[in-house]
Amino acid sequence: MNFDFLLKLNKGGFLGLVKSEVYHGDHEVLEIPNLTFLEKKPKFLIELESKDFTKSQEKLQDLLIHGATAENPNRKEEKQKRRLYYLTEYILQLAGEKSSSNKQIESFSLVISREVMREGLVTLRTIRIFHDQPIYVIADQETKEFLEQQGISNLIIKIDISEASKQRIMRRFFKKRFVHLQTFHREEYIFKKMDAMSFALKNHSNTFFLDADIILCEKLSIHSDREIILSPHYCPARRFYQTFGNGFFNAGYVFCCDKSFPRFWRRLYLKDSRFYEQQGMDYIPEKYSTHIFDASHNIGWWRNKNDNFNEPLNIVTPEKVWSFHLHLEPNYNYGDNSIVRKKNYEIKNIMLNYLRDNKKTEVIDSIASVFRDVKS
Repeated sequence: MNFDFLLKLNKGGFLGLVKSEVYHGDHEVLEIPNLTFLEKKPKFLIELESKDFTKSQEKLQDLLIHGATAENPNRKEEKQKRRLYYLTEYILQLAGEKSSSNKQIESFSLVISREVMREGLVTLRTIRIFHDQPIYVIADQETKEFLEQQGISNLIIKIDISEASKQRIMRRFFKKRFVHLQTFHREEYIFKKMDAMSFALKNHSNTFFLDADIILCEKLSIHSDREIILSPHYCPARRFYQTFGNGFFNAGYVFCCDKSFPRFWRRLYLKDSRFYEQQGMDYIPEKYSTHIFDASHNIGWWRNKNDNFNEPLNIVTPEKVWSFHLHLEPNYNYGDNSIVRKKNYEIKNIMLNYLRDNKKTEVIDSIASVFRDVKS
């Protein structure tokens, strides 16, 4: 492909730009080329070129380009964010090539609070089925005492969650930020994700951060020499415009081998992200060399192929699944979001059927040992 300009990236490589025939004052505007011109596209980008994506793209462009609305009064700011989003897509295309490099996972890192400590225990036990690397956990006092009684080897727990610290975080950083979202997400716990990664990276050159509701089904491995590996949501192409709001990547499944990353991610969370710590992850490939996990990792209810979420989930599991992502805790606080509660219940049954069909007895036993409604 012919480019009019090449922008040198800090982490190596170049970004091709083309003239847009648009002017901002006296200055000619450059654009990132349309993805349809790119060669060797990853499968998920090829899907985005479907007719469904065209419709989705039109909705996105209508939202971000054709005038301000009550919800988006700052058209200039939204247009800048749109360009950053396409920058992310382009760099991901470069990262989509296969790598012959292998990297040993040196540690895992998690945040586990009293509200999810039983789910966190399942995550820890499924990690231990396949891995013996150190696991670093940020927790509160009650959770630490609970986990230390469970016989999890090589578990390093730091008490860094308390009522006082949570209130301090909310007052300092979130008095006004994200209040319009009105979801069940807990900003003060999210804030500790970066601390958990830093906790592990003080002693290791890399860490695999997992949310406390991840269930491993296989031994994880890293086949990339990139600094960061992220997990796309892999939503259907026709709902692609929705990921512009919530983020292209999932924030509960991140491999990192750069000690500066947690601080950068926190800055995105506090300054740039439109949806908690997640949407701002779209900008990570601008600073770090980035690869992606394929669709056999981190399977959650958001993979639903049905547009109507009142209908049963329609998720086709790959032949081999590395991990699922769902809440197992029946009393988990979803706020007023009954749909997400229902979808978590449905993806739980999808996961259990997969585990039974594939004779993943140890994983099922790890779940059943904590949640008695699951039969071994």
